[in-house]
Amino acid sequence: MRHRTRKTALYAAVSIGAVVLLAVALYGLGHVGLQPPGARYDSRMASDIAAQPCWQNTLETSIPQTELYEVMARHMLDSQGQQARKLLFIGLDGALAPAAGVLAQQPGGAISELAAQGGLWLGYTGGANPGDQITRTAPSWTSMFTGYWADRHQVYDNGDTLSPEVRTILYQIQVRGGQASFSFSWKPHLTASYRHEAEEYPSVFHHCENDVDTLSSMLRAIAGGRDAVFGILEHADHAGHLVGYSTRIPGYMQAMDRAQADAGALIEAARERMALHGEDWLIIVASDHGGLGFDHRGTSLMESTIFFASNKAIF
Repeated sequence: MRHRTRKTALYAAVSIGAVVLLAVALYGLGHVGLQPPGARYDSRMASDIAAQPCWQNTLETSIPQTELYEVMARHMLDSQGQQARKLLFIGLDGALAPAAGVLAQQPGGAISELAAQGGLWLGYTGGANPGDQITRTAPSWTSMFTGYWADRHQVYDNGDTLSPEVRTILYQIQVRGGQASFSFSWKPHLTASYRHEAEEYPSVFHHCENDVDTLSSMLRAIAGGRDAVFGILEHADHAGHLVGYSTRIPGYMQAMDRAQADAGALIEAARERMALHGEDWLIIVASDHGGLGFDHRGTSLMESTIFFASNKAIF
Protein backbone atom coordinates (compact mmCIF):
# COMPACT_ATOMS: atom_id res chain seq x y z
CA MET A 1 0.00 0.00 0.00
CA ARG A 2 2.85 2.38 0.92
CA HIS A 3 4.57 1.54 -2.36
CA ARG A 4 1.38 2.38 -4.28
CA THR A 5 1.08 5.70 -2.39
CA ARG A 6 4.68 6.63 -3.16
CA LYS A 7 4.08 5.76 -6.84
CA THR A 8 0.96 7.94 -6.96
CA ALA A 9 2.85 10.80 -5.34
CA LEU A 10 5.67 10.38 -7.89
CA TYR A 11 3.25 10.49 -10.83
CA ALA A 12 1.65 13.62 -9.36
CA ALA A 13 5.04 15.27 -8.96
CA VAL A 14 6.00 14.41 -12.55
CA SER A 15 2.70 15.80 -13.84
CA ILE A 16 3.11 19.02 -11.86
CA GLY A 17 6.69 19.30 -13.11
CA ALA A 18 5.59 18.89 -16.70
CA VAL A 19 3.00 21.64 -16.30
CA VAL A 20 5.61 23.94 -14.75
CA LEU A 21 8.08 23.25 -17.56
CA LEU A 22 5.41 23.93 -20.17
CA ALA A 23 4.50 27.20 -18.49
CA VAL A 24 8.15 28.25 -18.34
CA ALA A 25 8.63 27.31 -21.99
CA LEU A 26 5.61 29.33 -23.10
CA TYR A 27 6.76 32.27 -21.00
CA GLY A 28 10.18 32.11 -22.62
CA LEU A 29 8.73 31.79 -26.11
CA GLY A 30 6.65 34.88 -25.51
CA HIS A 31 9.78 36.90 -24.78
CA VAL A 32 11.57 35.92 -28.00
CA GLY A 33 8.61 36.15 -30.35
CA LEU A 34 7.82 32.43 -30.61
CA GLN A 35 4.49 32.21 -28.89
CA PRO A 36 1.25 30.43 -29.59
CA PRO A 37 -1.22 32.28 -31.86
CA GLY A 38 -2.70 35.43 -30.35
CA ALA A 39 -3.72 38.96 -31.15
CA ARG A 40 -0.63 40.36 -29.40
CA TYR A 41 1.69 38.90 -32.03
CA ASP A 42 -0.34 40.24 -34.93
CA SER A 43 -0.52 43.62 -33.22
CA ARG A 44 3.25 43.74 -32.82
CA MET A 45 3.78 42.78 -36.47
CA ALA A 46 1.29 45.44 -37.61
CA SER A 47 3.18 48.03 -35.54
CA ASP A 48 6.49 46.95 -37.09
CA ILE A 49 5.11 47.27 -40.61
CA ALA A 50 3.49 50.64 -39.89
CA ALA A 51 6.88 51.94 -38.74
CA GLN A 52 8.60 50.85 -41.97
CA PRO A 53 8.53 53.64 -44.60
CA CYS A 54 9.15 51.36 -47.59
CA TRP A 55 5.63 50.04 -48.28
CA GLN A 56 3.47 51.20 -51.20
CA ASN A 57 0.29 50.11 -49.41
CA THR A 58 -1.00 49.17 -45.96
CA LEU A 59 -2.19 46.00 -44.27
CA GLU A 60 -5.75 47.22 -44.83
CA THR A 61 -5.12 47.39 -48.59
CA SER A 62 -3.07 44.18 -48.89
CA ILE A 63 -3.14 42.62 -52.34
CA PRO A 64 -4.31 39.01 -52.83
CA GLN A 65 -1.48 36.85 -54.04
CA THR A 66 -3.65 35.64 -56.93
CA GLU A 67 -3.20 39.04 -58.61
CA LEU A 68 0.46 38.31 -59.23
CA TYR A 69 -0.57 35.90 -61.99
CA GLU A 70 -2.18 38.76 -63.93
CA VAL A 71 0.96 40.86 -63.52
CA MET A 72 3.11 38.10 -65.02
CA ALA A 73 0.56 37.29 -67.73
CA ARG A 74 0.38 40.92 -68.90
CA HIS A 75 4.13 41.07 -69.24
CA MET A 76 4.71 37.66 -70.83
CA LEU A 77 1.50 36.65 -72.62
CA ASP A 78 0.07 39.98 -73.82
CA SER A 79 3.28 41.55 -75.13
CA GLN A 80 3.31 42.76 -78.73
CA GLY A 81 6.32 45.08 -78.76
CA GLN A 82 9.64 44.56 -80.51
CA GLN A 83 11.70 44.31 -77.34
CA ALA A 84 12.13 40.76 -76.03
CA ARG A 85 10.26 40.37 -72.76
CA LYS A 86 11.73 38.26 -69.97
CA LEU A 87 10.61 37.30 -66.47
CA LEU A 88 12.60 36.53 -63.33
CA PHE A 89 10.51 35.24 -60.42
CA ILE A 90 12.38 34.72 -57.15
CA GLY A 91 10.26 33.03 -54.49
CA LEU A 92 11.39 33.31 -50.88
CA ASP A 93 9.56 30.57 -49.04
CA GLY A 94 8.46 31.57 -45.54
CA ALA A 95 9.80 35.13 -45.78
CA LEU A 96 8.01 37.47 -43.37
CA ALA A 97 6.79 40.79 -44.74
CA PRO A 98 8.30 42.81 -41.85
CA ALA A 99 11.62 41.05 -42.50
CA ALA A 100 11.49 42.32 -46.08
CA GLY A 101 10.76 45.75 -44.61
CA VAL A 102 13.91 45.51 -42.49
CA LEU A 103 16.00 44.57 -45.54
CA ALA A 104 14.44 47.36 -47.60
CA GLN A 105 16.01 49.86 -45.21
CA GLN A 106 19.51 48.50 -45.81
CA PRO A 107 21.12 50.39 -48.73
CA GLY A 108 22.65 48.29 -51.47
CA GLY A 109 20.58 45.16 -50.89
CA ALA A 110 18.35 43.55 -53.48
CA ILE A 111 15.11 44.38 -51.65
CA SER A 112 15.98 48.04 -51.11
CA GLU A 113 17.00 48.44 -54.76
CA LEU A 114 13.78 46.91 -56.03
CA ALA A 115 11.71 48.96 -53.58
CA ALA A 116 13.33 52.15 -54.92
CA GLN A 117 13.11 51.15 -58.57
CA GLY A 118 9.63 49.65 -58.75
CA GLY A 119 8.08 49.14 -55.35
CA LEU A 120 7.41 46.94 -52.33
CA TRP A 121 3.86 45.85 -51.60
CA LEU A 122 2.03 43.98 -48.86
CA GLY A 123 -0.07 41.01 -49.91
CA TYR A 124 -1.96 38.14 -48.38
CA THR A 125 -2.47 34.42 -48.74
CA GLY A 126 -5.16 32.18 -47.23
CA GLY A 127 -8.05 32.57 -49.65
CA ALA A 128 -10.53 35.29 -50.51
CA ASN A 129 -11.68 35.18 -46.89
CA PRO A 130 -9.54 34.19 -43.87
CA GLY A 131 -9.69 30.44 -43.38
CA ASP A 132 -10.77 29.61 -46.94
CA GLN A 133 -7.29 28.24 -47.68
CA ILE A 134 -4.58 27.10 -45.28
CA THR A 135 -1.39 29.15 -45.28
CA ARG A 136 0.92 26.41 -46.43
CA THR A 137 3.51 26.16 -49.18
CA ALA A 138 1.80 24.33 -52.04
CA PRO A 139 -1.57 26.15 -51.97
CA SER A 140 0.14 29.53 -51.70
CA TRP A 141 2.58 29.20 -54.61
CA THR A 142 -0.13 27.60 -56.74
CA SER A 143 -2.42 30.58 -56.14
CA MET A 144 0.32 32.90 -57.40
CA PHE A 145 1.13 30.73 -60.41
CA THR A 146 -2.49 30.23 -61.51
CA GLY A 147 -4.39 33.32 -60.38
CA TYR A 148 -6.93 31.21 -58.48
CA TRP A 149 -7.54 30.13 -54.91
CA ALA A 150 -7.69 26.46 -53.94
CA ASP A 151 -11.40 26.15 -54.67
CA ARG A 152 -10.41 26.39 -58.34
CA HIS A 153 -6.88 25.00 -58.56
CA GLN A 154 -7.61 22.17 -56.06
CA VAL A 155 -4.24 22.31 -54.30
CA TYR A 156 -5.71 22.60 -50.82
CA ASP A 157 -2.63 21.30 -49.00
CA ASN A 158 0.91 20.07 -49.53
CA GLY A 159 0.67 16.85 -51.51
CA ASP A 160 -2.35 17.81 -53.63
CA THR A 161 -2.11 17.99 -57.42
CA LEU A 162 -3.19 20.86 -59.66
CA SER A 163 -6.62 20.48 -61.27
CA PRO A 164 -6.39 19.44 -64.95
CA GLU A 165 -8.70 22.37 -65.75
CA VAL A 166 -6.20 24.95 -64.47
CA ARG A 167 -2.75 25.78 -65.83
CA THR A 168 0.16 27.73 -64.34
CA ILE A 169 1.87 30.76 -65.83
CA LEU A 170 4.87 28.51 -66.55
CA TYR A 171 2.69 26.23 -68.66
CA GLN A 172 1.05 29.18 -70.42
CA ILE A 173 4.44 30.58 -71.40
CA GLN A 174 5.69 27.22 -72.62
CA VAL A 175 2.59 26.36 -74.66
CA ARG A 176 2.82 29.73 -76.43
CA GLY A 177 6.30 28.94 -77.66
CA GLY A 178 8.37 30.51 -74.88
CA GLN A 179 10.93 28.73 -72.78
CA ALA A 180 10.37 28.61 -69.03
CA SER A 181 12.52 27.21 -66.24
CA PHE A 182 11.51 26.36 -62.66
CA SER A 183 14.19 25.47 -60.10
CA PHE A 184 13.44 24.29 -56.55
CA SER A 185 14.60 21.94 -53.81
CA TRP A 186 11.19 21.17 -52.26
CA LYS A 187 10.34 18.01 -54.20
CA PRO A 188 6.49 18.09 -53.94
CA HIS A 189 6.52 20.83 -56.61
CA LEU A 190 7.55 18.05 -58.96
CA THR A 191 5.86 14.99 -57.48
CA ALA A 192 2.55 16.56 -56.43
CA SER A 193 1.56 20.17 -57.15
CA TYR A 194 2.61 20.42 -60.81
CA ARG A 195 3.11 16.75 -61.57
CA HIS A 196 1.00 16.72 -64.74
CA GLU A 197 2.68 19.80 -66.18
CA ALA A 198 6.10 18.33 -65.39
CA GLU A 199 5.15 15.17 -67.27
CA GLU A 200 4.21 17.25 -70.32
CA TYR A 201 7.16 19.67 -70.15
CA PRO A 202 9.92 17.92 -68.18
CA SER A 203 12.60 20.34 -69.38
CA VAL A 204 10.93 23.15 -67.40
CA PHE A 205 11.22 21.54 -63.95
CA HIS A 206 14.58 21.31 -62.19
CA HIS A 207 14.64 19.56 -58.82
CA CYS A 208 17.75 20.70 -56.94
CA GLU A 209 19.57 19.40 -53.87
CA ASN A 210 19.50 22.63 -51.87
CA ASP A 211 19.42 26.42 -52.20
CA VAL A 212 23.00 26.52 -53.49
CA ASP A 213 22.00 24.19 -56.31
CA THR A 214 18.79 26.16 -56.93
CA LEU A 215 20.75 29.40 -57.31
CA SER A 216 23.16 27.77 -59.76
CA SER A 217 20.29 26.30 -61.77
CA MET A 218 18.57 29.69 -62.03
CA LEU A 219 21.79 31.44 -63.05
CA ARG A 220 22.30 28.88 -65.82
CA ALA A 221 18.74 29.43 -67.03
CA ILE A 222 19.28 33.21 -67.19
CA ALA A 223 22.61 32.85 -69.00
CA GLY A 224 21.06 30.29 -71.36
CA GLY A 225 18.43 32.75 -72.55
CA ARG A 226 15.29 31.26 -71.00
CA ASP A 227 12.33 33.59 -71.38
CA ALA A 228 10.96 33.03 -67.87
CA VAL A 229 13.14 31.94 -64.96
CA PHE A 230 11.34 30.84 -61.79
CA GLY A 231 12.92 29.61 -58.60
CA ILE A 232 12.09 29.15 -54.93
CA LEU A 233 14.70 29.55 -52.19
CA GLU A 234 14.07 27.85 -48.84
CA HIS A 235 16.48 29.78 -46.59
CA ALA A 236 13.81 31.62 -44.57
CA ASP A 237 11.33 28.76 -44.28
CA HIS A 238 13.98 26.32 -43.07
CA ALA A 239 15.09 28.84 -40.43
CA GLY A 240 11.50 29.55 -39.38
CA HIS A 241 10.74 25.89 -38.78
CA LEU A 242 14.02 25.50 -36.88
CA VAL A 243 14.38 28.64 -34.77
CA GLY A 244 11.07 30.44 -35.27
CA TYR A 245 9.53 33.03 -37.58
CA SER A 246 10.46 36.43 -36.17
CA THR A 247 12.49 39.49 -37.12
CA ARG A 248 13.74 39.44 -33.53
CA ILE A 249 15.48 36.09 -33.93
CA PRO A 250 19.05 36.44 -35.30
CA GLY A 251 19.01 33.00 -36.94
CA TYR A 252 15.90 33.85 -38.92
CA MET A 253 17.23 37.23 -40.07
CA GLN A 254 20.55 35.66 -41.04
CA ALA A 255 18.59 33.32 -43.31
CA MET A 256 16.82 36.34 -44.80
CA ASP A 257 20.22 37.92 -45.48
CA ARG A 258 21.33 34.79 -47.33
CA ALA A 259 18.12 34.78 -49.36
CA GLN A 260 18.61 38.44 -50.26
CA ALA A 261 22.22 37.77 -51.33
CA ASP A 262 21.03 35.00 -53.67
CA ALA A 263 18.30 37.27 -55.05
CA GLY A 264 20.91 39.96 -55.64
CA ALA A 265 23.08 37.58 -57.68
CA LEU A 266 20.09 36.61 -59.83
CA ILE A 267 19.00 40.21 -60.36
CA GLU A 268 22.53 41.20 -61.38
CA ALA A 269 22.59 38.37 -63.95
CA ALA A 270 19.29 39.61 -65.41
CA ARG A 271 20.58 43.18 -65.54
CA GLU A 272 23.66 42.04 -67.43
CA ARG A 273 21.37 40.57 -70.08
CA MET A 274 19.37 43.82 -70.19
CA ALA A 275 22.56 45.72 -70.95
CA LEU A 276 23.94 43.21 -73.46
CA HIS A 277 20.78 42.20 -75.33
CA GLY A 278 18.31 45.02 -74.71
CA GLU A 279 15.79 42.65 -73.12
CA ASP A 280 12.84 43.90 -71.07
CA TRP A 281 12.99 42.04 -67.76
CA LEU A 282 10.20 42.00 -65.19
CA ILE A 283 11.79 41.02 -61.88
CA ILE A 284 9.64 39.87 -58.96
CA VAL A 285 10.67 38.77 -55.48
CA ALA A 286 7.77 37.35 -53.45
CA SER A 287 6.97 35.28 -50.37
CA ASP A 288 4.30 32.59 -50.23
CA HIS A 289 3.33 32.77 -46.54
CA GLY A 290 4.62 33.98 -43.20
CA GLY A 291 4.80 32.01 -39.97
CA LEU A 292 3.94 31.99 -36.29
CA GLY A 293 6.09 30.19 -33.76
CA PHE A 294 7.68 27.35 -35.70
CA ASP A 295 4.95 26.72 -38.27
CA HIS A 296 2.27 28.15 -40.56
CA ARG A 297 -1.21 27.05 -41.56
CA GLY A 298 -3.55 29.40 -39.68
CA THR A 299 -5.30 32.72 -40.30
CA SER A 300 -3.16 35.07 -38.22
CA LEU A 301 -1.59 38.14 -39.83
CA MET A 302 1.80 36.63 -39.01
CA GLU A 303 1.02 33.64 -41.22
CA SER A 304 -1.09 35.21 -43.97
CA THR A 305 0.79 38.46 -44.68
CA ILE A 306 3.25 38.27 -47.57
CA PHE A 307 5.12 40.75 -49.79
CA PHE A 308 5.94 41.49 -53.42
CA ALA A 309 8.97 43.47 -54.61
CA SER A 310 9.55 44.38 -58.25
CA ASN A 311 11.71 46.48 -60.54
CA LYS A 312 8.48 47.84 -62.08
CA ALA A 313 5.38 49.48 -60.60
CA ILE A 314 3.24 46.36 -60.93
CA PHE A 315 0.26 47.46 -58.78
